[in-house]
Amino acid sequence: MNKKASLFHWVIFVIIAALSIVVLVTYTAGDVFKGEGQVYYSHMAKEAEKFDLFLSAASRSLLDDFLVQRAINGGFKAPSAGLSGETECGSVENINLWNKLEGDNGEKICLPAIKDELKEEFKEKIGSYIALYPVNEQVSETFSFVRQPTYDYSLILKKNHISGTAKTPAIFRVIKKGQVQSEYHFYPAFSFNFGYDPEEYLELWKEVQGLKETCQSAPDFKQCLIENKLPDWKIGACQGDFIHQENKWAFCVNRGITYQFAFEIR
Repeated sequence: MNKKASLFHWVIFVIIAALSIVVLVTYTAGDVFKGEGQVYYSHMAKEAEKFDLFLSAASRSLLDDFLVQRAINGGFKAPSAGLSGETECGSVENINLWNKLEGDNGEKICLPAIKDELKEEFKEKIGSYIALYPVNEQVSETFSFVRQPTYDYSLILKKNHISGTAKTPAIFRVIKKGQVQSEYHFYPAFSFNFGYDPEEYLELWKEVQGLKETCQSAPDFKQCLIENKLPDWKIGACQGDFIHQENKWAFCVNRGITYQFAFEIR
């Protein structure tokens, strides 16, 4: 055998030996990590995904309920426990007024701060949804998963879209024989489109101002409102009643969700 053949023979031998060592090490490590360890990780990842989907669905339900309920009350809290739900501007036939005329030219404005209140509502209520999710789930006789969900979210509201990300991670732990074997951290998040603008109130306010300017001097104010309102507007309450007391008028607008409010027009 010449030198080149001999060298080639030894190179092949070294490569085969090296591969044998790699296979041996991989198999040995896998017997510990890829076996039990990988089972732990797989279970935690699945549980985390389930928890994230649960929180996303709960968040959508919470926010939709809040916005729908607020819109039908002019953007404000509904009356509860015998308490009045009216704003500082008052109401007409239990429909909240968005303004109150004062003196000759004065006017008090009562528009809802829906963005800030939505964030407060979410922070206050999401915990009650999370409380419905099991805290521990026994997977076998030897280990279980312990969830530590977060309650505080950073919310970003842009037009008809909202996204939220937890400020601190939810933690899933594998505990075996009283000892933490592994942890899985992730930041729950959600993102969805409402199909309507939660801050439509300012746009509706501007549209009311346009109606006021158009109809203030009209001989038949009601007829002027009917003729000049936008197609998705209705003069009166949403349930069908025409509501008008002195210079206070009720309106109903269907724009993805149903808004009901009243306005005082000089």
